[in-house]
Amino acid sequence: MQWPETALLAVASVHVAVVVYETDRVLRRPDTIDWYCSCISLCLLIWHACELVSRIRSQSKLLALASLEDVSCRSIGRWNVLDAVVIAIDLVNEVVALAMARMPWRLLLLALRVLRLLRPIRTLSLAHAFKGLQCRLSGAARAGACGAILLVVLLSVWSVIAVELLHPVNQSVAESGAYDDCQWCASAFGSVADASLTLMRHLVMGDGWGEVLLVLVKSHPWTAVIFF
Repeated sequence: MQWPETALLAVASVHVAVVVYETDRVLRRPDTIDWYCSCISLCLLIWHACELVSRIRSQSKLLALASLEDVSCRSIGRWNVLDAVVIAIDLVNEVVALAMARMPWRLLLLALRVLRLLRPIRTLSLAHAFKGLQCRLSGAARAGACGAILLVVLLSVWSVIAVELLHPVNQSVAESGAYDDCQWCASAFGSVADASLTLMRHLVMGDGWGEVLLVLVKSHPWTAVIFF
């Protein structure tokens, strides 16, 4: 990792630490400010302003050569405008807070805190090492989305089977008094939605095996084929 990327990582880490500390500090003492935290935040704002100016200057040649209809050109300009607005509002809030010795606008401070956490993420995204991480995360997100869709489909199929095969068996087990201590166990497979929630809880999350599944398997061993 080269020194510009190391500097980006260091500044982003300090920025997140300041936001976390400031959030806890304001929660404990909402009407006062921490001078050290405010000074560090002000220094970070100055650094972000310098980084924004440097970024705009480095992109000026690209913007001059690119067509105004270029989508990437317009996207770069919008990001720069958004960063400039956030830095300006944050700077005004910090200056007013230092002048008044208290936080003037709590809701504005909350919004700025969220934007402060997003700004280091955008800053880190400029580093070469994090571009590869972004590609891997996007690939993992696509795989996770496909896996979630597959899980929903499989749960729906097995829920239909459970309603047809397990609900009558589960009702007979409930009538025998095995579910006296459980109010919802008798209707665990009463509908496709209930069966999906039951299978999700017991099979996917692994919670509460002894409430329904274990009772059914002990009473009717053939039901283990569905669960296992």
